Amino acid sequence: MKNWWEEYAGLYSNKIIKGKMSNARIASMTGLSLTHAIVLARYCRRGLIPDIDLTDPRGSTNSEDIPSERDVPEKDAAQLLLDADYVYNKEDDSYVTFLEGVPRPLNLPGEAHREIIRNYSNYDGQPASINQIARTVGIPRNWLVKYLRVHGITHDSEPFTPEELMSRTDEELVEDALQLRRAAVYKKLEKAKWADIRNDALKWRDLETNFIRPLQNACSNRNTPNIQILPMESSETPFAGVMGLTDFHWGKYSDPEENWEAFNKTLARERLFAATEDLVARLHSLGRPEKLYVPVGSDFFHVDTDRGTSTKGTPQDLDGTPAEMMVSGCQLMEEWILTLTQVAPIELVLMSGNHDRLAGIAILLFLEGVFRNNPRVTVTMDRTPRVYRTYGKNLIGFIHGDGVKKTKDMAGHMAREASQWWHKSPYKTIYSGHLHHEKTETDVAFGVTRRQIPSLTGTDRWHALNGFVGSPKAMPLYIHDKERGLTTVLYSPV
Repeated sequence: MKNWWEEYAGLYSNKIIKGKMSNARIASMTGLSLTHAIVLARYCRRGLIPDIDLTDPRGSTNSEDIPSERDVPEKDAAQLLLDADYVYNKEDDSYVTFLEGVPRPLNLPGEAHREIIRNYSNYDGQPASINQIARTVGIPRNWLVKYLRVHGITHDSEPFTPEELMSRTDEELVEDALQLRRAAVYKKLEKAKWADIRNDALKWRDLETNFIRPLQNACSNRNTPNIQILPMESSETPFAGVMGLTDFHWGKYSDPEENWEAFNKTLARERLFAATEDLVARLHSLGRPEKLYVPVGSDFFHVDTDRGTSTKGTPQDLDGTPAEMMVSGCQLMEEWILTLTQVAPIELVLMSGNHDRLAGIAILLFLEGVFRNNPRVTVTMDRTPRVYRTYGKNLIGFIHGDGVKKTKDMAGHMAREASQWWHKSPYKTIYSGHLHHEKTETDVAFGVTRRQIPSLTGTDRWHALNGFVGSPKAMPLYIHDKERGLTTVLYSPV
């Protein structure tokens, strides 16, 4: 003889399963009590055979422990919100969920259930992933996937449970929704702030590991060398010189079989000192300058990271490792400046480049330490993208040229950023680099002349591929008369 649940399953099983009917609908359709409807639903869906004898499916039972729907007071019946695959117990605010393939029901506190909905909802524009929620709640990922499916939780779900929607007022839900949005905005701001802090920390670690420590090692146990001043006649009119060293790209490598031209650190060093010797020899005809301005940075180094890339992350062809290039480049710069101090006092000026934005500051720090007690070398720790100096009636600007590119814009920035010297300096010149070839252009509105400095560097694969191979290579020396402005340009071509 069949049990009552088998008889009812034969009549209603297909409708219960395919229609995903709630227990209340099953009770209404079959005429069973709510208790019997729950038992029938579990039998149809999961084949769970009741472990108690319910002999009267229409209300009475042989077990005094399970009251029929007629015997349960209305307030007690409201304690349970019953659905096909889960039960919400209002009394202790918990969710009992039946998951397919899981041997026992999953019992979660109501707060944990609501947290899952809020975190997975896309209401705030930043839903958490399943893995993140599983780690937070402490249940296996595959269980959570089934849990979301049973409760119908998706990214498009409201950040509230059905129980909250039925039991709370619209005003309370709106206020909670606003609080959730505020919390989401705050979370996003905090996340962005910590991302910036993390990036800054990584940049500092990269600078310390690859630049500061090698510099410290290079500076250890150094003695200030004796300077031999070259014999040179004094000039009848005082003047200062600007050394046109920009885009030197120390550490660049070029294969002549691939790029028509060889270039490496050996050739770069030879070109630098040959050009310097040539310019100093011809400077004798003009007399000794009062000072020499020497740009620092402006792509003196070819790379700016331990990965062998420029500041923005572009990979480069290298003659050596980045750390070796940093150490040898600092030693080269020290030797070159010592050579120039035989001619005149030196003032080092930062000219921040796009290949060595950090390394340019690092080498300036190195030189400031090396020449700290040398009265013939002045180092000012500028960090601005454009730097200005005055000499007599000259206002002189230094800018690499990768950011602000147009002459009229450079002139406008000079007028604003060097306004305290503007009206006292009728002769205004801006020196730029970046493009490796010479160019002169004057902005007549501001009366500023821009001089784009040529480079000593060789061709690499990128230049060869793009056809930038014809620029004459040279290092100039610009002569600024103290009262008359720029009067002479000396060139030392390669």
